[in-house]
Amino acid sequence: MKIASSLHGALVFGIDASKHAIDIASRTARRAGLSDFCAFAVASLSHMPLPDGCADAVLSLFAPLDISEYARVIAPGGYLLIGSAGARHLFGLKKIIYDEPVENTPLKVDGGSCFNVIRRENVSFTITVHGEDDIFSLFSMTPYFYRTPAEGAARLHQIKMLKTEVSVDFTLLRRV
Repeated sequence: MKIASSLHGALVFGIDASKHAIDIASRTARRAGLSDFCAFAVASLSHMPLPDGCADAVLSLFAPLDISEYARVIAPGGYLLIGSAGARHLFGLKKIIYDEPVENTPLKVDGGSCFNVIRRENVSFTITVHGEDDIFSLFSMTPYFYRTPAEGAARLHQIKMLKTEVSVDFTLLRRV
């Protein structure tokens, strides 16, 4: 909601495949007084319920990429900002849940014929998460939640504090 509130009156439309995530976003927008210019939908990013060329900018965070669908909804001259997991994103978490953790393979974003890459930048920092509930909430938001062995999940439930890297690779593209 911090992004939406900083846009000063721009129409903000959020899409997620998770009904739970959309419910949270809708409630948060209402509480922040932003519901007049924020709308949310449960939908696939490969078939966004938006008209062609309607967006001046799209922010995609940790989401599957469908460059042709982004090109369809972003107006010529508009921007696409993609945030994807950097090499050591949540590596502290991975060290607990996996016996042999490996670094992420960075996503190589290519704009094809529809976008020009303007800039690439990595933002990295360390966070400390306290308490079993907050640690499990972080874990449940990751793809690791669905593919972690039972032993790894059990190890995670035994810790009270998690210190981990956050590493996000940002790519800014401009629609041709």
